[in-house]
Amino acid sequence: MVIDCLVFPPTLECMKYNLEIPRVQYGYMILFGKRFLGEDFTVPRNIDDIAKIKPPFKPEDMVMPMEKFVEMLDSLGIDHCVLFAMDEETNTGKPVLNDHIAQLVKEYPDKFKGFGGADPHKGKRAVEQVQKAYDSGLIGIAMRPFVHNLYSSSKKYYPIYSKCDELDMIVWLHTSMSWSHIRRMDLGRPLYLDRVCLDFPELRIIAGHAGWPWVIELIGVMWRRPNVYTDITTINPKYLGMPGTGWEPLITYGNSLLQDRVLFGTSWPLMPFDLCIEEVKKLPLKDSVKEKWLHKNSERLFGF
Repeated sequence: MVIDCLVFPPTLECMKYNLEIPRVQYGYMILFGKRFLGEDFTVPRNIDDIAKIKPPFKPEDMVMPMEKFVEMLDSLGIDHCVLFAMDEETNTGKPVLNDHIAQLVKEYPDKFKGFGGADPHKGKRAVEQVQKAYDSGLIGIAMRPFVHNLYSSSKKYYPIYSKCDELDMIVWLHTSMSWSHIRRMDLGRPLYLDRVCLDFPELRIIAGHAGWPWVIELIGVMWRRPNVYTDITTINPKYLGMPGTGWEPLITYGNSLLQDRVLFGTSWPLMPFDLCIEEVKKLPLKDSVKEKWLHKNSERLFGF
C-alpha cells in the first residue's frame, strides 16, 4: 500500500498552472528546465532570460483523463493521493484552483483528499477562503513562504493558522531552500516553525520537502513539537540514504524517534511515482518504518 501526500493532477487547469512559470520560480529551471523547457535547455547566465524561452509543448500535451490517471495509480499500487492547490495570486498573478481540486475530490472520494491554497496578502479574504475550502471538503491549506516573500512565522500568516487551527485543518508549508533567484534563501528555514508552534501548539503542520539543507534543524523542531510532520516530496529518495548528502539525520531519526511523522510523496509530475516508491524500499530503514513512511503515517494524519 502507498499513499502519496503531494500530487498535482493531470488536468488542463493544473497543467496550465504548472507550465506558467513566474519570475519567482525561474531559478527552479536549474533543476527542472529540461522537463519544462525541453531537452535542449541550458541554464542562461542571466536567469531572467528564461522569460524568452517558450516550452516546446503545450499544457494540452500533458493532460491525462482522470479515469486513466486513477488506473495508472492503481497499476503502481498507489491507493490514495493528496491533491494540491496554491494561492499565490498576489505575487504571481496565477489563478487559484481550490474549487477545481475540491471538485476532483468529490468525483473520486475513495482515491483523493485535497489541500487548497490561501494568500496571506489578502487579509480577511484569505481567512474566508480557508473557510470555503473547508466547506468544500478540503482537509488542509498549502503555502510556500518563499513565493509569498514571508517567513513562516510572519504575523501575516497568523489569521490563516488560527482559522486552520479552529477547523482542525492541516497546514503544509514549503520548508527547505528554494531556487528562486529573487528571494532570500532562509525563507524556508525550519527554525521559524518553532515560533509558530509556540502560538499554535495543536495546529498540525507538514514541513514540506524535509528541510534541506537545514535537516538537523528540522529534526530539532520535530523533536520539540509533536504537531510537526515532514515529507520527502520533490526528492529522489536514493539520496536520503547516501552518505555526505546532508540527509543522514532524517534517516537516523526517521528510523527511530520520528518514524511516525515522515510522509511519502513525490510532487508528481515533478518526480516519477515508480522510481520514488522503489527507492524508498531500498533505504536503510526497518521494514516496519518503510510501511509507516509509505502509507501508515499518511493514513493516520489524513484520515484515509
